[in-house]
Amino acid sequence: RPHGQALLASMHSGAVSAVTLFTRVETQLRDLPICIADVMATGTKTERYVLLNGHVDSWHKGAIDNGTGNAVMIEIARILSGCRDKMTTNVRFVWWSGHSNGRYSGSDWYADHNWEDIHKNAVVNFNIDSVGAKGATYYGHVNCSAQCFDVGYDSIHGLTGQEPLYSRIARNGDQSFWGHGVPSLFQVLSLQPPESQKPDTFVPGLPWYWHTTEDLFEHVGAEVLSLDCQIYLAAIWRFCAGPVYPFRFSRMATEIRTNLTSIQGLVKDAYLFTEHLGLVDAILERTTWLDGQVAVAETGNSDEQSCRKLNELAMTINRIAIPVHYCAQGLFRTDAALSNSPFPGISDPALLYSHDSEIVFEAHRREIVREGNRIRRMLLELVELLDNAWQETA
Repeated sequence: RPHGQALLASMHSGAVSAVTLFTRVETQLRDLPICIADVMATGTKTERYVLLNGHVDSWHKGAIDNGTGNAVMIEIARILSGCRDKMTTNVRFVWWSGHSNGRYSGSDWYADHNWEDIHKNAVVNFNIDSVGAKGATYYGHVNCSAQCFDVGYDSIHGLTGQEPLYSRIARNGDQSFWGHGVPSLFQVLSLQPPESQKPDTFVPGLPWYWHTTEDLFEHVGAEVLSLDCQIYLAAIWRFCAGPVYPFRFSRMATEIRTNLTSIQGLVKDAYLFTEHLGLVDAILERTTWLDGQVAVAETGNSDEQSCRKLNELAMTINRIAIPVHYCAQGLFRTDAALSNSPFPGISDPALLYSHDSEIVFEAHRREIVREGNRIRRMLLELVELLDNAWQETA
């Protein structure tokens, strides 16, 4: 920015009439390193793991993005290594390359080449990026999948006293595992307070030097970094050391209902989600019951077999719901690393009425019909799954 301002000033003064930029683009294929470390639970034998990941490449020195995130991962690995006997689930640490210059190519490659393992064993995905900046005292949102919100809220509120709101996790920051059915908790955490933001801030909440050569270690705030580390560790501990996975699926069902109601308002009578919403109401009733079962199990008042069944149920719910709720491409293909909306298989409902052409209208309507079928199939599977679990305990 300072160089650009100097050039603009020279142009306005007449000292410079034109500026030519010389760039070099390199497009050849390269091998990228990926670093993987596992902290294995010794309290029980399991292949399941919590995934904690961040990227090692950066813009220039990259102190905040993502040197601090890498440091937090190492510190959490150090702490958990001394608590293996208390862990019930393993924790896998992965440091990616290709984050910006490959638009998540490292995590995308790993997702493709380890599909079955991730689909079968990954419980939840924690991504960490750009934490620990000086002045980052705002914890106003939990970036997550809805079923993970309570864990994120409890961790932030318990350590800061702040009361964060739910923020649906976005398709960025190495969120490459939704096609495997893996929900997400956290990405960025501490942010600059809204009142301190400047008009030219590129991404609200991130510091002014983000993605510049000024991202230097002098901007790291030791207290903020320590607090961010504690919040991540508190949330991860709930998943890797508790008797059950602490998901709250009624929040997912509520969000799905809100999403479908919003889509219905856009497509109007071109397609009706009436039956879908009826299925969601049934899912909401059953997941409210399920949340109660999980809450009881978290207190230690459920036997090991009951906890195992709850965990299997949670894994299956996520495998059914996440690929439809978060992915346009489905199970085995990764969506482009661009912003998307809930149920992105319906790319843009408003396109139905954006043309006068009957042919264009029918083409978009057919897309919605197909995705409506996909969503309905997902909801029916969830109802059947939850009904069976409910009847087993009746």
